[in-house]
Amino acid sequence: NTLDGFTATPNTNVNFPNKEVTMTVSVSNGRMVNTLLSDHVDINVDATAIVSKGNPICMMSLNPTAKEALYLNGTADVVADGCSIHVNSNNGEALRQVGSGTAAAESFCVNGNYAGSNYTPMPEKKCRKEEDPLEEYFNDDWVNVDYSVCDFQSSDVFSGGDDVVLLEPGVYCGDLDIMAHKTVILQGNNETEGDTDSLYIFVNGSIDIRGNGSLRNYHVVADGVTPDAAKTFPSETAILFTGNNAGRLEVNGGADMVVKAKSTGPFAGIAVAQDPTSVPNQPHQIAGGGDVNIDGIVYFPTQPLDITGNGVIGNNADQFAILADIIEINGTGQLEIRIGADYQAAGLPELPESAERVRLLD
Repeated sequence: NTLDGFTATPNTNVNFPNKEVTMTVSVSNGRMVNTLLSDHVDINVDATAIVSKGNPICMMSLNPTAKEALYLNGTADVVADGCSIHVNSNNGEALRQVGSGTAAAESFCVNGNYAGSNYTPMPEKKCRKEEDPLEEYFNDDWVNVDYSVCDFQSSDVFSGGDDVVLLEPGVYCGDLDIMAHKTVILQGNNETEGDTDSLYIFVNGSIDIRGNGSLRNYHVVADGVTPDAAKTFPSETAILFTGNNAGRLEVNGGADMVVKAKSTGPFAGIAVAQDPTSVPNQPHQIAGGGDVNIDGIVYFPTQPLDITGNGVIGNNADQFAILADIIEINGTGQLEIRIGADYQAAGLPELPESAERVRLLD
């Protein structure tokens, strides 16, 4: 509303990428002082408000209603280095911590409420529900993946009797069992080869890495194998599960898993994921005790994930984030997750941020 004799013309510009709103208001006063004199004044006012950058979320439980959607149990410690932890569930115990283990992050935010006291800082409750930041991103690439024909049978990987095997990208059907003292090396392509470029798609089967078994993206001379000269190492790949309810990732205590997500192309930034329509009859499991470093995002949008064991998980990963339906952390070890300030330059998709604040620039 304006006073008599005044007219106002507002103009608003919204810059979504920069999270910035600018408003310009022009006010004119055309009042007549008397028949011989007019009092005409033009006033222009500019104001800009911006959302200050918050902390990227590097662990998110996506389930909207579950009790203990994020459950921290035992003496295990969780360290979110330079990033935040978010729980979408509206349950009164959506986030629960039990035992002497600790959890430290830039912030904790839960849509419902929490239980436990070993948080640094203490969680905020009644936070907004965050949308799944990878849903559209993943689906846009997934619709272009053809897994109707098996390129390889997983059971044949070690059929030659070798202890160290080089794998090619492609569609693998059935369970891949990596027993003790066996090693699988993932090769990555150095040029685009269609939608299966550096993708390892596991259909109707699990990857089961036993203690002292190894799945990794690099090779050493002692392996005694000769990689394809056209392949790059350390490889950048995406491991994707789909199919029946048997398919899942199982990294047992003492096993090694060292992988890195692709920095470009389909599924860039996603190291391990599962088709949302494919739900295993048991949770995915990642246990410590070996060398477990996943550089990229673990994305299980409708599937639960258990993290357990001893040792340290993720201590050598540059960028490591977990988004899963329900997350349970047990054991006696330490889980380290982190998202650096330059994570998008490393190929990871944009992640939501916590602790964003609106401030007036001018």
